[in-house]
Amino acid sequence: MKTIFVSLTGKTNPSVFNCYSISEWFYFSPNYLNFHLLKENSPSTAKYNDIGEILQEKALELKNSYIEVIGRLSTRYSKKYPLAWWTSMVAERNEMSTHAFLTVCYYNIFSDIYENENFQNRSLIVVESISLYHLILNQLRKRYKVVTLGKPYFLTWTFLRPKIATVYRIIKFLSWAFSGTLQQISNLYSTSDSKMIFIRTWISDKTISADGKLQDVYFPGLCEYLEKEGYEVVFIPNFYNLTLSTKEIQKRINKCKYQFFIPENYLIWKDYFKILVVLIYQVVISRLDDVKHRGKDISKILTETQRTGMFSSYIFIAQAFALRNLSKKDFKIKSFIYTFENMFPEKPLSYTVKEYFPGVNSIGFQHSVLYPLQTCLYPAAQEWKDMPLPDRIVCSGKFFLDIYLKHGAPRERFVIGPALRFNNLISKCEKDQGGSSLKVFMKNRILIVLPLAEPEALELAIKSSGAIKLLADNRELKIGLKPHPMMPVRNLETIKTFFNDIQCDMAIVDKPMDDVLPQYSLLITMASGVIFDGMIEGLPVIRVGRSSSLNFDPADYLEDNPYDFRAQTVEQLNALICKLLLFEDEERIGLVHYGRKFVKESFVPVNENTLQSFISVN
Repeated sequence: MKTIFVSLTGKTNPSVFNCYSISEWFYFSPNYLNFHLLKENSPSTAKYNDIGEILQEKALELKNSYIEVIGRLSTRYSKKYPLAWWTSMVAERNEMSTHAFLTVCYYNIFSDIYENENFQNRSLIVVESISLYHLILNQLRKRYKVVTLGKPYFLTWTFLRPKIATVYRIIKFLSWAFSGTLQQISNLYSTSDSKMIFIRTWISDKTISADGKLQDVYFPGLCEYLEKEGYEVVFIPNFYNLTLSTKEIQKRINKCKYQFFIPENYLIWKDYFKILVVLIYQVVISRLDDVKHRGKDISKILTETQRTGMFSSYIFIAQAFALRNLSKKDFKIKSFIYTFENMFPEKPLSYTVKEYFPGVNSIGFQHSVLYPLQTCLYPAAQEWKDMPLPDRIVCSGKFFLDIYLKHGAPRERFVIGPALRFNNLISKCEKDQGGSSLKVFMKNRILIVLPLAEPEALELAIKSSGAIKLLADNRELKIGLKPHPMMPVRNLETIKTFFNDIQCDMAIVDKPMDDVLPQYSLLITMASGVIFDGMIEGLPVIRVGRSSSLNFDPADYLEDNPYDFRAQTVEQLNALICKLLLFEDEERIGLVHYGRKFVKESFVPVNENTLQSFISVN
């Protein structure tokens, strides 16, 4: 009988390969840093079975059926516990923060290997998810001798983290409920007979200055247009990455010329109790039983995911109760406008507008790029009927509308509007029209654009630094590292360590992308919309894929792309760098033309006609 070893990610170290004479190993975890350490220190006798490409193919195969399964769960749970269900992790399906769908894909890949009897004797399986760990053990024990490494699993960080996180969130909720945060900001008042339009957006230290000037990065220019059209604009702030004190934030908001709707000002003690009841309901429905997907029971995976998010959504549930109280006031409100990514922060707002603001429009804005494997972006057929969604969704262009329609979205729900966040691309194409042959292209300069999410940023840093080190001579290179503007400093410091021993000029870049790109000749990135910026500058873009997690690549939707440069392994990335550093100017001009043509056909310009889509939605 063959022996199979199974270990949790946090309890696996390189010594296991020699200690247990491992012949081959599999890695089912998005933790690339741990994978890198294992792979770098594994002996040549232990063959690694790369699941990277198989994982992406399996995800595309399973995506629609998985969305439909969650859609049926939504029908079951949302009727009795609407806010509790719609603010839960399983209902949200956000694969950038939780990994339910990824774990389902792992389970299917494992099952394929198991059913085909492709495990060698003394194989090692490394797993992150505890639910998947148990599912794998139960299946393997029917056919093999199974040895678990690193027991007891209940002492691992993987097991303890969600419990500790839940306790921490409960403490945060109680602290928030009793602290009266931001209650020093004035209540709303009507300054004229004009109708109000509420914009819910994300606010950080960088978006509201010390003198109260607001720079909304999600709806740039929209509030000025609405004011010009005679509407009174009110902001509903979602705060993120705040380093300033509450007192300082209050000062800045009070200096702002726009009014802010602060939920705490509209809550009474009964509302806090009701919020707590919703959160308790979320705990009650956190155990999901007998959920089948493609003949496999995925209940444990979904239950694990559901419990990781308990007590995390109270701020957004509070917005719902506060807005319900606002609906009793005598304000003339035309509409609520907010970003549309179909994530849980949006659901309470959509639900409340529908329930308590009759005749008031809710308008979602598809503000960012779309990723094929980000399952939350694509509601199931029945969810378009049952899920709290905006009355209308403004798309940034026909390219994005077509993607939604291919996923079964109802055409009448969508309007095409301005690409507010991509206006710099459109302006650049119009400004440089006809002048591409005069462009001066740089040589031997590589810009690495790091995404916000830590796992993706680390993986990109490790792979790109490894590929550059493999170059025969990299002393003439200039490397620029451009972190996401919201990346924590500690993450950037960790990333820099992977480039310490590279023998070339390297710098951290913090200037705007429009100023940076012309200074480089090659762009390397992962999970980023910056690929479109690179194309119109004539920079070939290498899109680095993930080795053991889902790719979030907006360029996967580009059909017949002649500049489709993708790499998953360090060796593939090295080969592409060598090739594209030699890209001729004539080839770059061809790339510029392709990029500009794509931008013009895909993104809608920002002007008074297109901005009308945020007002005239009927």
